[in-house]
Amino acid sequence: MQTDTREIDIISLISEKNSQLRKLCENQWNAGQHVKITSTEWYVLSQLYNAEPSVSQVAKSVNITRQATHKCLRSLQEKGLLKIVIRPHNKRNRFIVLTPYGNQCWAEYSTIKKQLEEQIALTIGADNVNLIKEHFSKDWRC
Repeated sequence: MQTDTREIDIISLISEKNSQLRKLCENQWNAGQHVKITSTEWYVLSQLYNAEPSVSQVAKSVNITRQATHKCLRSLQEKGLLKIVIRPHNKRNRFIVLTPYGNQCWAEYSTIKKQLEEQIALTIGADNVNLIKEHFSKDWRC
C-alpha cells in the first residue's frame, strides 16, 4: 500500500513500512524455496530461535489468538520446521523447539533480512540504521 502526499503520523508510517518489509522478506524467501512460509509463521519462528518456549508463551508473545497460534504451529510442524515436546518434569506444558531444518531456514531467512537492512543503510546511512535499531530496542512505557 502506497501512502499519499498527505501528512502521516509516525505510528502509521512505521506500521505500514513494517508490513511492507515483512512482505518483501516473505516474497524473497518464497521465490527461492520449495517450502512456503508466511510472514505470520516467520514471526512465530522468531519467537522460537534460541529458545524453547511453551505453547502458551508463544501465544502471548505473538499477540494473536490462541487458536491462530495453534493453527500456525501445526502448519510449521507439518513443514518440518518445529516439533512440540513434552518434558518429563513438566507434562502439563508443551514446549516448542526448532528442528535442524527449522534452524537452517531461520539462518537463511536472517540472511535475507540482513541484506534488506544493508539496502536500507545504503539509502539512509548506517548511522541512521543504528540509531533506529538503538531507539526501537528500548522498552517503552506509556
